[in-house]
Amino acid sequence: MKRHALIVFSNPVPGRESEFNEWYSQRHIQDVLEVPGFLSAQRFRLAQDDANAHWQYLAIYEFEAELPEGVLAELFNRAGSARMVLSDAMDMQHYSATPWVAITEKLGANPNPNPNR
Repeated sequence: MKRHALIVFSNPVPGRESEFNEWYSQRHIQDVLEVPGFLSAQRFRLAQDDANAHWQYLAIYEFEAELPEGVLAELFNRAGSARMVLSDAMDMQHYSATPWVAITEKLGANPNPNPNR
């Protein structure tokens, strides 16, 4: 199986950030992780205010599949249904979801780096 990432950029509807974050973190991530193939999810917020930034939030989902199309088709089939309720606190005009395929293994930092290198 190949490892993939689904990179999602999003924004809340102005004035509804708290509602957006509660829905996304408490409901939406769990709904996505119930889709067969999905392994993990993590959300991020822009570290500092930037008036030029297009998105305020990022979610990274990892999933496994030989071909991502089947997993993504099931994800999008569920979106907006009782199995994956969408919130109108999410600004759908400022939303992007793009699948990526891993081309290396996930690497970690070496706790004992070679000082002669």
